[in-house]
Amino acid sequence: MDETLNTTLVDSIDLSSVLDAVNFYQAGKFNEAIVALQSVLKMEPDNSEARLMLAVSYYKTGQLTNALAAFRRICEQSKDPELQTKAIEGARVTSAKLNKNTAAAAYHENLSWLSK
Repeated sequence: MDETLNTTLVDSIDLSSVLDAVNFYQAGKFNEAIVALQSVLKMEPDNSEARLMLAVSYYKTGQLTNALAAFRRICEQSKDPELQTKAIEGARVTSAKLNKNTAAAAYHENLSWLSK
């Protein structure tokens, strides 16, 4: 995440919750980041910067449906064109991976059915 995004996040809400979220995120501890970011978003549900980090964390942990929902929410609520662009790209990539995973699962299910 770029420094501007992190600074904006820190300026607006409880510092310790935000620092936990940012530190976990930057350390690649995405499961911990999810918990911390959910806490941040309970305090400030319209915080698109936190929601973007949450969406990416969901994506990184394979929670593609949650990631897609978070990216879509950013597109709906954010007035920042840069965040919207990142969310649209994230939603596109997530949707493609979700569709690929669904197709692969269906293929393997059919293979197992055929081998019976």
